[in-house]
Amino acid sequence: MRRLISFGILSIPLLLSAAAPDLPYWAYDGEYGGVRNISMGATGAAEMGEDEAVFYNPAGIGSVPNNSWNFTALLLRSPSRDLPPLNKQLLGIGIVTPQGGLVFQPLSSYYLETGGVKQEIKINRYSLALSLPQGDKFVIGMGLNYFSGRWAEVPSDSLIQDGNGMGLDWGVIYRITENLNYGLFFKNFPASIGWETGTEKLPVFVTNAVNVRVGEFISFNFDLEERNYRKDTPEGKELKIRHLGIEHNILDTLCLRAGLYGTDPGEKKKATVTYGIGYRKDKVELSLASKAFYREGQKVSEYLAGLSLPF
Repeated sequence: MRRLISFGILSIPLLLSAAAPDLPYWAYDGEYGGVRNISMGATGAAEMGEDEAVFYNPAGIGSVPNNSWNFTALLLRSPSRDLPPLNKQLLGIGIVTPQGGLVFQPLSSYYLETGGVKQEIKINRYSLALSLPQGDKFVIGMGLNYFSGRWAEVPSDSLIQDGNGMGLDWGVIYRITENLNYGLFFKNFPASIGWETGTEKLPVFVTNAVNVRVGEFISFNFDLEERNYRKDTPEGKELKIRHLGIEHNILDTLCLRAGLYGTDPGEKKKATVTYGIGYRKDKVELSLASKAFYREGQKVSEYLAGLSLPF
């Protein structure tokens, strides 16, 4: 018994000094939002009245015209290969009302092999989004996030950890004029996830955004996203990603979309190019998007679909 007690006392410093699993920097990114958002260069943090904003700035859902279900799915990746952070078809589910919404979004689902060791990484986000309009020109949004994770070395069953955490997202949108909006969004401010061997703070993303509308037919989005990682990436811990998106609305039924984003959008292999189309009728909207980028020197194309259904 004395030996057992002594072993337990000596083990306390080891437990207190233990670190969380060494997950890759992208494990908490959650790159995929709504399909409309993706097809416009992953922009939209300054748009009001968009149900897909429940994924990327809760302030944007403050004036949605109706309640809706939103689904995002990956249809095809070419060439067909495993790529981080996600290898899943279902990328997100959102329930939206003018006052708030609920979100399920996989952030990571990937098998990573390093040094001959294969790791399973799975992290999901469950979010309660709230939108608080302050008159006709100003909206405050908040997202209360719960994170659920799993890390394991496979096929071994002896090195498995489950993680759980909480976080907050904050957003505001201000209507400067009838055709000009400014948006500000803080992601994971703050946020952390506790694993069985330690706690890890999530990276903080800050987005400044502008939405410009030319009548009812053309809309431009300009977003500057600053990512502050706590681990090294191939381009350092602090990244600035520039986003540009455009949408042409034809008779309020058909929408043509395009976008571009990256740390250096002018350099081919650091830019992601997006295109898309949307069809609306009777409050139902179907969106399709394509996304082309380079990974490890190889061009990759992804094709996605999104569906918004009223209820």
